[in-house]
Amino acid sequence: MPGALDNSALPSSNDYVPGFPVGLLLKDLRLALSASEQSRAALPSGRLAVELYSQMDSNKDFSYIYQFLMHKPK
Repeated sequence: MPGALDNSALPSSNDYVPGFPVGLLLKDLRLALSASEQSRAALPSGRLAVELYSQMDSNKDFSYIYQFLMHKPK
């Protein structure tokens, strides 16, 4: 959350300039889902995470999810 801590290095204090961008997170989540399908393991929260992060700007930091969800139309 922007302004929660007095630290300009935090993504939330820097317009969510990525330390770990959404695009890389999505790559990793999709690899995990693929591996889970091959081993027949269910990852329902992984699928939801991919669905949500896929709607976001891939150049933002992954922590932007909070702002995204707070401002997403219901």
